Amino acid sequence: SLATFALESRPVVSTRTKFLFGVGEFGLAMVMVVWGFFLNTFLLEVAELPPFSAALVLLVAQVADAVLDPVIGRLSDKTRTRIGRRRPWLIGASIPGALVYIALWQVPGEQGNAFLLYYYIGVTVLVTAVHTAVAVPYASLTTELSDDYDERTSLTMWRVGLGVLGGTAAVALQSVFIEAFVYESVDYREGYAFASLAIGALVGLCPLITGLCVHETYGVELHQQQLLQKQQQQEQQQSRLEHRTDSL
Repeated sequence: SLATFALESRPVVSTRTKFLFGVGEFGLAMVMVVWGFFLNTFLLEVAELPPFSAALVLLVAQVADAVLDPVIGRLSDKTRTRIGRRRPWLIGASIPGALVYIALWQVPGEQGNAFLLYYYIGVTVLVTAVHTAVAVPYASLTTELSDDYDERTSLTMWRVGLGVLGGTAAVALQSVFIEAFVYESVDYREGYAFASLAIGALVGLCPLITGLCVHETYGVELHQQQLLQKQQQQEQQQSRLEHRTDSL
């Protein structure tokens, strides 16, 4: 029957592709979970910012996120490359994302409150910007892998499942490193710094794996169609120009 034929001919995304797609969320979830659980405490008790300054840092980061989300989304939609619309963002922003994440959890020497305020405002805005440059195209990657409802649902399940694992792993790693480097002086700086190295490596590596290993379908096809249309238009213009020349 037609229904059976449609079911059998439905495009299937392999389990390998679904896993590699979900790996990206493993790293992205780490950023958000550690940010949510630990950043406020870090700013107040480790960096020793005044409460108002710490609140201002978090507020500016939230405003930046609200502004950047639609901007990055539109830029991602307009991206046209031979490897697709979303993958270039994951490949290009993953390593910078790891670097700014590590910078976020450092305390830059014995500096005054004004310097620390500007430093953490700058770094949190950078973390927000680079994280958005990965997270927004990554969220849109689902639609580039399949147009089938069930396959997209399955991709989302893999993404959410590995995201939960990533968030859990991040909390565990952060806690272990913080406690491992606590000395008699109860200085948590080294613990946060070393934790940022371990988690930062995964923050950069996981979306990079997705970007390199998961191949878009519909974004690439759209890019090829647009190149073909552009080529056809150029040929038509050339033909018209030659016709006018012959007429003269």
